[in-house]
Amino acid sequence: MGIRRPSPLPAAPPSNGTGSGGGIGAASGGGVGEGHGAGVGPGSGGGIGGVVYKVGSGISEPKPLDTPDPEYTEEARRAKIQGTCILWLIIDAEGHPRDIRVVHGLGYGLDAKALESVKQWRFEPARKDGQLVNVQVSVEVGFRLY
Repeated sequence: MGIRRPSPLPAAPPSNGTGSGGGIGAASGGGVGEGHGAGVGPGSGGGIGGVVYKVGSGISEPKPLDTPDPEYTEEARRAKIQGTCILWLIIDAEGHPRDIRVVHGLGYGLDAKALESVKQWRFEPARKDGQLVNVQVSVEVGFRLY
């Protein structure tokens, strides 16, 4: 009577497509799409599009370098509108904002002014393991009457 040893398990579950390692589609390494790694889409790594990360778990936060204030619209000034627009964006590995979307707007033309302003912002890019990476962040753009 000997000890029965279980057969070794595969390194990853079977792929749900032409890829390998548990991916869906042509991916390898558990990803979805044609990339490599746990990402979604082309590229490699664990982000969306292959290389877009979120801050935390070894991903540093990008640091603002130049953040010009937005202009007020006359419409908003007359209506005495104040508040904060919240924008979702990706800061690329060169420190430039891209794919900017309004998550919470104020109307009165201020959302467009916030977008216009944030397109001009510049950042020290985020890092992962010492390498510059793209990150998804949200930013607040404040509008105050003085």
